[in-house]
Amino acid sequence: QDVRQRVDSGTPSPLRENLHASWRLRCCRASPSCQLCPLAAAMTLTYDTKQGLFVTALRCTHTVVPNVLGSFEFWFFLVIHLLVFGVSHWYRRFDADKFKEHEKTFGLDWHSVNVISGFTTFFEVFYANQCYARYLHLYKKANDAFTGVHDLCLYLRIFVGGKERGYSRLCARYLLLAIMLHLNQVRGRDSEAELEELSALGYLKDLELSALRKLSPDHRPGLVLTWFAGVSEKAFHHSGCAHQVLRPFFQKMIHLHNHLKDITDTMKLPVPFQCFHLLCTMVIMNLLLWALSMGLTDSYYSPFIYFCSSFIFVGMMELSSALADPFGDDEVDFPVDDWIRQCAGLVVEVTEMEYPGGYEMMDIIALGEQRIDLSVIRNFSFMQEPQEPQHHHDAKPEAPKTMPKPVPFPSYPADRSDSSMNSLSQSETRGLLMHSPRGPLQRGGDQHPDSWRNCA
Repeated sequence: QDVRQRVDSGTPSPLRENLHASWRLRCCRASPSCQLCPLAAAMTLTYDTKQGLFVTALRCTHTVVPNVLGSFEFWFFLVIHLLVFGVSHWYRRFDADKFKEHEKTFGLDWHSVNVISGFTTFFEVFYANQCYARYLHLYKKANDAFTGVHDLCLYLRIFVGGKERGYSRLCARYLLLAIMLHLNQVRGRDSEAELEELSALGYLKDLELSALRKLSPDHRPGLVLTWFAGVSEKAFHHSGCAHQVLRPFFQKMIHLHNHLKDITDTMKLPVPFQCFHLLCTMVIMNLLLWALSMGLTDSYYSPFIYFCSSFIFVGMMELSSALADPFGDDEVDFPVDDWIRQCAGLVVEVTEMEYPGGYEMMDIIALGEQRIDLSVIRNFSFMQEPQEPQHHHDAKPEAPKTMPKPVPFPSYPADRSDSSMNSLSQSETRGLLMHSPRGPLQRGGDQHPDSWRNCA
């Protein structure tokens, strides 16, 4: 606040606006709940399935209720239904005989309406299913892309380490730059303004900025990944790593490129417009026939039934349209800005963080490390919260409860080699398998064939 007041008092207007925009940008990227600008992306709501039917159904926030109530079609057909319902009831009370004659001529048969309702319901459920499958596919690919970025940085940290810290930092910056360019391009943001923004934040140098401007927005992430490949190859070369390390590393990089390309291809191939046009036509016809047929009935519950039925139909269309494009600003869209912040934090931690106390302290801790006490894990409950002990001065101290003594691990000589581990007796092997940290291992399960030896 103090810096901002000093800048406001002695800074020209254009520079002041740029500084304020930069502060808002950094604030929103640092805090998911910031409301200073529209960069705070929509969050997928975490809900409790045990709240109950009424509590969940009567909730209005983070639902499709605002979208449905803001839809023009919903209110248009509801007004038609109310007009037909009011006129028919007035006409029935004014002249019941003529109304019955006209009802035979102008009335709607529910069997005919049910045919169109059945087709519309089928196509609407099919469209919602396709949009949800597309939503899950895009979520998996985006998650795989962020996981690939973290894996590549971890790979560099393992095999390059602190020997070539500058190359590792450059690789990390290129990875974050590639995924930010790609996701912003998928969300339809201005490419030139995005480049200027990244350059102002320090993610782009002048030479890199001029090179990226010569390419189309679709090709920029690929070029940045090419830079990443060249820099990482030099990092491995200067650190003295074997050539066998490069193959799995670049395979991970190719997988990352394929994930990003798959996201772009999926976004460019929505449900064909002909199908969407036909579905919209069927929904309009169905709502109109419902408004007329339910309006001609004699029951006073018709407006309520029509309201609920049309609400469900319009709500499913609104929800399906939001699921079809999860990189927007709807309630169900992906929190891409939060994902980028979390990914950047993990990348920085992997690239910069060191072991507490340095590698010398690591050797000291390793020499004094004791065997893990499994009785602590067995007696610890992961489902219950730890309770604070209550001290009563007048109460007598209770006798300590005796706990069953855990079965100890089989003891082995200290000089026993790895080759002799394969010649364990049957009782020793059974003891290892039944008291492994991951639980009892059984034959025929999904464990690796070398699980027995790894456990030993």
